[in-house]
Amino acid sequence: MPINSKPLLEQVPSVGLKILDEQHRQIQSLAVKISGLTEDLVRGNGIATDIMEKFHWAINDLFEISLEHFQCEEEVLVVIRYPFLAEHRIEHNKFIEMVTLLLYEWTRCATDVHGVGKLIGAWTEEHIQQWDMHWHEYLHGTAVTPTGKARCPAASNIPLQFSRLGLNGAME
Repeated sequence: MPINSKPLLEQVPSVGLKILDEQHRQIQSLAVKISGLTEDLVRGNGIATDIMEKFHWAINDLFEISLEHFQCEEEVLVVIRYPFLAEHRIEHNKFIEMVTLLLYEWTRCATDVHGVGKLIGAWTEEHIQQWDMHWHEYLHGTAVTPTGKARCPAASNIPLQFSRLGLNGAME
């Protein structure tokens, strides 16, 4: 069974911005799909070439939506003056490098498909539940930092600043 058996929408915690929440659901959905495809391949369910083609396109889709999502999310983190933006950006870059390497290895037929499904699922869950929920807590004044609780200094202007990013009415 892919990643876990909970319904998808229960798995993805909300960061409070509709567009980012939707992108998280899309990324999680692709992670579940990739995990399911790897399980099918390992178990011999279906024609291997069909599964591998679907796997390739799912990885490609994951790459594209991740690039879009990371750009959007980083713009939000700049607006809220998130003090851990550099570290967050490094995590995004690591993921893009990992998926790029997977796509490259795919062209050389050197991809450990089963390991890929687990790796992507684990990274996606950890990143959303830990990294993204931390900036969400920062935005709402409940984040714990080395110097105590931190609150976004621009919190009162967030709706206006988000509307400038094209996220009008996006806060939940």
